[in-house]
Amino acid sequence: MSVPTANLASFKIPAVTNEPMKSYGPGSAERVALQAALKELRAQGPLDIPCIVNGKEVRTGIMEKQVMPHEHKTVLCNYHNADEALVAKAIDGALAAKEDWENTPFNDRAAIFLKAADLASTKYRMEFGCVGVEMERGLWVTINVQEEVI
Repeated sequence: MSVPTANLASFKIPAVTNEPMKSYGPGSAERVALQAALKELRAQGPLDIPCIVNGKEVRTGIMEKQVMPHEHKTVLCNYHNADEALVAKAIDGALAAKEDWENTPFNDRAAIFLKAADLASTKYRMEFGCVGVEMERGLWVTINVQEEVI
């Protein structure tokens, strides 16, 4: 269990700004990168998605399929469903971690979310874009990109 600590320094949360809209126009770098990421994702599929409970992967064997909403014959992933006991274990784990999280200084908690946002907008941008394209056919930016990859 962590002990509440005083902040011994002052921290400044960075200003929040929207990123410029990318065009994903034919031949653009972002479109080429997204098309390459889509091809790679489709080549890996269907993915095996475990439950994550208390930081550990759990493969229950209770399997379900997630198909692409716009292409029902294509299975995007097979995922493991949690049973009642696994859900109870996850709840117990979350409740056990609650006090440590609450006692973590705000700046440290904020840093976790800022790092996640940074990774989502840089290193894993195309992976997030693939999920958007494969799961939501209506994204105005990516409809034509998806059609060209197929």
